[in-house]
Amino acid sequence: MNPLTPPFRGTTTGTSGTATQPRATRRPRSWFAAAAVTAAAALTFGVVLPAAATVASGRPAAAASAATAPAVPKYYVALDNPENAKSPDKVVVGDTLTGKRLATVSPPKGVTFGGVTGAADDRTFILDGRQFPWSNTWFAVTPRTWYLLKIAPGTAHPAKLTKLRIPATPNWAQVDGMALSPDGSELAVMFTPQAWGPTPGPTTLRIYSVVTGKVLHTWVGPKPSPSALGDYTFGQYLYLDDNATLSWTAGGRLAFVYGQSLINDTTVRALNPTGPGHGLLADSRVILDLKSGGVPDCGSLLLAPGGQTIACGATLPFSRNSTGGCSAATGLAKPGIDEYSAATGKLNRVLYRYTGACLDGRAAVLWVSGSGGATVLGDLGIATQLRTGTHQIGIFTGGTFKPLPIRTASGAPSAATIAF
Repeated sequence: MNPLTPPFRGTTTGTSGTATQPRATRRPRSWFAAAAVTAAAALTFGVVLPAAATVASGRPAAAASAATAPAVPKYYVALDNPENAKSPDKVVVGDTLTGKRLATVSPPKGVTFGGVTGAADDRTFILDGRQFPWSNTWFAVTPRTWYLLKIAPGTAHPAKLTKLRIPATPNWAQVDGMALSPDGSELAVMFTPQAWGPTPGPTTLRIYSVVTGKVLHTWVGPKPSPSALGDYTFGQYLYLDDNATLSWTAGGRLAFVYGQSLINDTTVRALNPTGPGHGLLADSRVILDLKSGGVPDCGSLLLAPGGQTIACGATLPFSRNSTGGCSAATGLAKPGIDEYSAATGKLNRVLYRYTGACLDGRAAVLWVSGSGGATVLGDLGIATQLRTGTHQIGIFTGGTFKPLPIRTASGAPSAATIAF
């Protein structure tokens, strides 16, 4: 399958019931990004991922334990079976280090969950919901509605779901990023109106009040070209709503990833959410610029809560997949976690690098410690040959990867399907 063509053919029908031919769509940059779409199979190479796997520097690694693991959020919320067309997707609440489930939460009738983001207190999460069942094969076209999930471990009711008054996204919009503020009071959403229609609108970033649902601020970017490569949004996944392209600092800054989604030309920009102005580019400044053709190809980028560093989940650049993958690549071209300075945009250090041989691979950032990238929660996926690969959620720290026993109905969660 050509990596730049849609995986499905034919028309799609949105909630309005109007059929239309979708334009050429984004594709994940590697088959591990595609793993988040299908959960069990990667689209680019058709690689099947086993439900349980461990990888660290090319060798199996001991699982993290409460006694040895660094401080990480105690709880996670994950989609239990994303993209399931036979039944709506639930979410599970679990213990990060042990994987033990504390609660399972079903969506309201007629809704399936499609994305999740969490606040700094590790007790407050926001889920987005979409129409269920959806028409034909694409459910990304339906509007998102928003739900607050509060967890209270150890109580008689460990999880409570409440529908929010935040307005639904427009029909045919693609959500390219979602992030809950550290105190849980505001939700930032980046989306492209009509992304799946014939005339996509400009990338839009909005901040909503979680309590009232009121729009607090809106920034609008340039309108994209109608061509596939002219789409200036960065969502890595065809259907799931990305939670690793928007991030807040403890001081209130908001960072977002912005760039052409089908080529390796990405920037991280920062803005003041309470400042004046409504221009997405005019009112923000570039704090990291990854040039086209450079390495690594960051499939996920999060600003650390302290605001000083940016963690990059490095993906093996797609152009290298046909030339030997990890075995032929050196240095930053290998999958791993890198830390950049938010002040200079320069590489500070390599936090983790996979050193074994592989055909393809990806590391994704899901959570970054407040002091910077000293500790990162993420996922690591490695393909050693066609139809053979490993995929695991774990802790990156001290140059090592410690896998965690987090499991859902489709195996280990992928980026965009879990939040801490």
